[in-house]
Amino acid sequence: MRLPAVAFGIVALAACHRAEQVRFDNAPVVLISIDTLRADHLPAYGYTGVQTPNLDAFRRDSVLFRNAYSPCPMTLPSHVSMLTGLLPPQHGVRDNAGFHFDGATHPTLPRLLKERGYATGAAVSSFVLRGETGLAPLFDSYDDSIDVRPGAAFREYQRSGSITESVAEKWIDAHAANPFFYFFHIYEPHVPYDPPEPFRGIYANRYDGEIAAADAIVGKLLDHLKAKGIYDKAIVIVTSDHGEGLNDHGEDQHSILIYREAIHVPLLLKLPSSKRANSTVDAPAQLADAGYAMTEAADGADALALLDGGLRCDVLVSDLAMAGMDGVTLIRAAQRRRPGLPAILVTGYAGDAAALAVGQAVDGAFALLRKPVSGAALADRVAALLGAAHGEAARAG
Repeated sequence: MRLPAVAFGIVALAACHRAEQVRFDNAPVVLISIDTLRADHLPAYGYTGVQTPNLDAFRRDSVLFRNAYSPCPMTLPSHVSMLTGLLPPQHGVRDNAGFHFDGATHPTLPRLLKERGYATGAAVSSFVLRGETGLAPLFDSYDDSIDVRPGAAFREYQRSGSITESVAEKWIDAHAANPFFYFFHIYEPHVPYDPPEPFRGIYANRYDGEIAAADAIVGKLLDHLKAKGIYDKAIVIVTSDHGEGLNDHGEDQHSILIYREAIHVPLLLKLPSSKRANSTVDAPAQLADAGYAMTEAADGADALALLDGGLRCDVLVSDLAMAGMDGVTLIRAAQRRRPGLPAILVTGYAGDAAALAVGQAVDGAFALLRKPVSGAALADRVAALLGAAHGEAARAG
């Protein structure tokens, strides 16, 4: 299995080289979200104001993405992006309140893993991520047990990450014998910045004190994975939904402004056996990237060979002009092998006439993209095709 992944695709371009094929079949997958954590307040990103020994050790086992960004400085929209690989305009959740995610009509990481035989579970620490937002149906088990009384203070709309961690341990222990995906969310260091001892006494900056507390909680979960023999074989992702203003540009918390401190988040990926440990990726990334993985093929024949070999593929992306086999021929051949496989054709002639011509030549769903193609435009078109495909499947079911 290649992860992070929501859509598995083939890119067949004349200029492409054959990508290294890295698979971790049936590897446990643990996604850890530390809410409201600025990347520039972690030692792994150069900060010296707090000590995070557990995350430092995890960083040494991981690939660190230096420039990862959240699509939205709000908890619910950002986490939906994390679980779908879609941006808020695509998945439809634009705020923490007033929006409901429709998992039946969008691709999601839990569902795709469940289709591959994984058990799926989650435990969250904030009322903002309560199951009724549409998140609970994505998982076999979704623990959001936060008792909220009418008129309660804001601090009561969350629970300690230590409680959530205990819930996570029990679920993981019950499913450790088989492939599983677990989403673990803690609310430290979100306001009210109330770190427990000993961190309260150590840090005058209460936000940093909460980061130290979060480090201890995550460290306990990672230690549990190690004790159960899960950690080494698992894919573990540590990230955050957004950062925090801390009055750098006039906003003390988040959700309004989109300066760097509000959207620059940590992203660390540990692969099984700590492959590529302690390496760094400087290229920009976004939380929505957690939803996509791509397999590259050298040409059309190579792409078809991958399909014939059983490669999972939800969207085929091809250039029109390729040596040996043009893109239309590739799409037709691929859709004969995989009926219903959506395809994107990249061409310099993406007008109405080209769309009509391609539509008459291929049998399945397709879209045209005119060169030059940006990563955002490609992601938008992939998301649209996947959303349409899942919508049709939901209506048929």
